[in-house]
Amino acid sequence: MKIVSEIFLTSKYVTEESWLNLIFEISKLNGRFRKWDIFIKIELNTVRYFIKTSRELPPVINHLSEFLLKRIDAKEKINSRFNFFYWITNPEINILDVYDKNEVKKKIRLNISQITIWPYCKNNFLSSTKLFFEKKNKKLIKKIALLNIPHVFLSIDFSNYNRFFYKKDAIKFLDIQKSLHLLKCDSRNALLKVNGFPYLNDNYFLHLTSYDFAKHSLVVGSSGTGKSKLISSLIVNIKNNFNSNLKYKVVVIDPHASLEKDIGGLENTKTIDFKKLEDSVNVFMNSGKDIITSTELMLTLLKSLIADLYNSKLERVLRHSIYTLLVKKRIVVFKFKKIYFGN
Repeated sequence: MKIVSEIFLTSKYVTEESWLNLIFEISKLNGRFRKWDIFIKIELNTVRYFIKTSRELPPVINHLSEFLLKRIDAKEKINSRFNFFYWITNPEINILDVYDKNEVKKKIRLNISQITIWPYCKNNFLSSTKLFFEKKNKKLIKKIALLNIPHVFLSIDFSNYNRFFYKKDAIKFLDIQKSLHLLKCDSRNALLKVNGFPYLNDNYFLHLTSYDFAKHSLVVGSSGTGKSKLISSLIVNIKNNFNSNLKYKVVVIDPHASLEKDIGGLENTKTIDFKKLEDSVNVFMNSGKDIITSTELMLTLLKSLIADLYNSKLERVLRHSIYTLLVKKRIVVFKFKKIYFGN
């Protein structure tokens, strides 16, 4: 069975020498006399590199830091019509030069290039190159490239080709080496799937039983990346797991109500949203202890709510009022909400 991996570049320019060394290393890992393929696909001005080998390769190969390899599922077949040969007369030409030349002169676009490598001894190989051009009617024609030098053909300095880009998303990864011991390859009853690239080739999974709730955790991510969904999933898994449900109790403080839709209606849970009196609690201590601290904390809260309308005279009135209410044990959040919002 053939294994397909995508090659991600970590820099704008990968030299011919680096590409040649990559060919040598993959040939050695794949096995002598075993042919393998390099595919270059140009779509929407983005250049993507793929390899198809007989053996699974590691994400990083030896000292070749310019490349990251990630295994993917790909079964796409290329349907094309043979259309004679393509002579590459300039030995320094690369794939984008071929693309530009044919787009301008022949009105066809180079869509896919396939380079087949046959290693026959150490650091020596034979190769063949097939070029698949897309016509205006979206049909592909295949041409056999002659006199092509693979590592020259692959090497592109993207700083000189402003309208083309290279796939580099894979270099945005987190250092998860300290968390690898928590991950398992079994997907059953998993809390979430973890992309271990480039440390691990396959996807791994985090299970509820692997998580240490005795330690603090921080969920970090930009808007829309799934922080709320992750926390909601964690809470639902704790509730649905019999042992965890007996062992843990969860209290969620959610100022923006971002988890309300996901976990607000869970069975045997209570939502305190202060929208109604029956859904409110008195979060202030009316025990008479440390009243001064409670007064200052409430003043800080009100100052942030009132914002620009807050002044020294109002502060004196609020401080006296809050202190008196705390002493009399008559202060509740619901009344303050009613006064502030007027409903």
